[in-house]
Amino acid sequence: LYGEYISNFDKALKLLDESCKKNRAFGELVREFESQPACANLPLSGYLLETVQRIPRYKLLLQDYLKHLPEDSDDRLSSERSLELISKVAAHVNESFREVDNFKKLIEVQKKLVGDPGDGLISPSRVSIS
Repeated sequence: LYGEYISNFDKALKLLDESCKKNRAFGELVREFESQPACANLPLSGYLLETVQRIPRYKLLLQDYLKHLPEDSDDRLSSERSLELISKVAAHVNESFREVDNFKKLIEVQKKLVGDPGDGLISPSRVSIS
């Protein structure tokens, strides 16, 4: 789910921007929301970005924590395991993002070559080589 969120993030920002421009009432509602003290002057797009930055931030925080944690600390083993796990999650998310990006490139190539996306150029075993 996180991978899908990241892979669609640019599209979501574009849709938010377009929706604010096309629908005046919606744009005003978003601006009103953003002006609330609880929002701390952060635009809605900034809150959407928070989710994208979460996993990399956790990894960096754990790395920094471990750097300053004494070797004999009771937290060392669990913190190292946590870093290993969050690193695997980050790698998985990055790989998912690359796969989605690759799929989008293949769709564009197929459109240029044969037009209809249903013509069979794309298959799960094919990748775009850039």
